[in-house]
Amino acid sequence: MAYWSRLAGVVRLGRVSSTMLATFGTALTALIAVPAVGTVFDVLLGQDLRAPDYTRTGYASAIVSLAMSVASGVVGKVAADRGLGVFQEIVVRRTVDTAYWIGSAVVPVALSVPTLIVTLGGVFLISPSRDVGQLIRIIPLALAAVFIGALFGVCCSGIGVSLPDPYLAATIAGCVVPITAGIVVPVGLYPDWLRTVCVWFPLNGTIRALDSVISGHGGLGAVRTDMLIAVVWAVVGLLFTRVAVRRLRNGSRQTLL
Repeated sequence: MAYWSRLAGVVRLGRVSSTMLATFGTALTALIAVPAVGTVFDVLLGQDLRAPDYTRTGYASAIVSLAMSVASGVVGKVAADRGLGVFQEIVVRRTVDTAYWIGSAVVPVALSVPTLIVTLGGVFLISPSRDVGQLIRIIPLALAAVFIGALFGVCCSGIGVSLPDPYLAATIAGCVVPITAGIVVPVGLYPDWLRTVCVWFPLNGTIRALDSVISGHGGLGAVRTDMLIAVVWAVVGLLFTRVAVRRLRNGSRQTLL
């Protein structure tokens, strides 16, 4: 019961402290306007670069923006808890508090639902074929991206503990991941050395699975690999947190977590 009580408490705190829910205008902008505009921008960029399939570019952009919005939500929740002094109490008392990390992801995951509907629905409407079957096969990829985004948010939050700006890791990831995932230009067209590097970044496998779905093949193996890679990134973030706690305890770190 104590575990579920802690988890519920973290969720309540996340709902109250969420900047996305500060006002109706903020929610509308963060959950609908920004992802929609980002998807439109990527589609237009793909047209300028003569990408072979504008629908594929739109769906890839929607999936990546969905995952990164969840990751940013987790980072924002942890950053708010750090400001309140809650985060330090949790990580100092417990090595890995799964209730805290799961609870921190609940609100961002819930808020991703309208983003998923708007972005995928928008791409479907502008798609020349408007293939309902294709959309149904893409929805599981989007749900997997939500899970991957939550794990990647744990990673960025943990790394941010050791940085002067708690949002810095998420900001850098927001610039790098769209490239390593291959939104506009498929990763298959990258040089061999760059493809090898991109495989180790989250969402690369999910977008490769998207390419397989659009071409009429399965791609679940790539998604499973992508999830495992996201777990590894989450572990890296937790290790950064433990290093920061150790430095705080031995006196080499003077600032609070």
